[in-house]
Amino acid sequence: MPPNKGNRKDEKVTGEMIHNYMQKYAEDHDLLRHIRFNTFVTNAQKFEGGWRLSIKDTSEIIETGKLLVATGVTSIPSFPSNLDFSESSLPIIHSRDLGSHYEKLKSGNVKNVVVVGAAKSAYDAVYLLLKLGKKVTWAIRSEGAGPMSILPYKILNMVNAIAFASTRLMSHLSPSILNVKGPLYKSFHKTSPGRWCVGRFWDFLDWASSNHAGYSKGDHVALLKPEIDRQRYADP
Repeated sequence: MPPNKGNRKDEKVTGEMIHNYMQKYAEDHDLLRHIRFNTFVTNAQKFEGGWRLSIKDTSEIIETGKLLVATGVTSIPSFPSNLDFSESSLPIIHSRDLGSHYEKLKSGNVKNVVVVGAAKSAYDAVYLLLKLGKKVTWAIRSEGAGPMSILPYKILNMVNAIAFASTRLMSHLSPSILNVKGPLYKSFHKTSPGRWCVGRFWDFLDWASSNHAGYSKGDHVALLKPEIDRQRYADP
């Protein structure tokens, strides 16, 4: 991807940058004429020559010799199964549809919003609503995996966390059964000094992340601590 030309001091990758990159890539490689947008496959059936695909709201059948399924995990909205919204007179909006409801949410008639869930989309929704001046009640179930970690964009306001996490060095500092060869692996994970260094490295990142997130600034923020940290210090 090309660098962010709008602000060289801000290295964050925005959704608009990704969209523009993919759009240009598709145009440059003449892919758009091979893509059918807003098309929902309801059934894929195997037959001797390949696959038959049924398309939603049409009688059309597509036959193909090869089938690659790459729908991702966020294509279809998922609502909590233990909550009943059937009798609610209030509008229920999935995080996927925040963009299309932005003007409605921005309206002064909307003053209080409840956000259910603790995944990345919930963080984004809460942040957006607070920026819009709304009073937000954030509902997170007490059991389960708990909220996601709040990580700094820049470590000590100097090192780009995303860029550093993508380096080869980071792959050696992260213990993995898929990476058990080479001098760096032996140095970090097969020697006492190396393991000590790896431990202190992660202790430092944990401290930097917790300090950035502000978990110690109040009970309402402390509850956003990842569950494993809350369990570690809980009474037995």
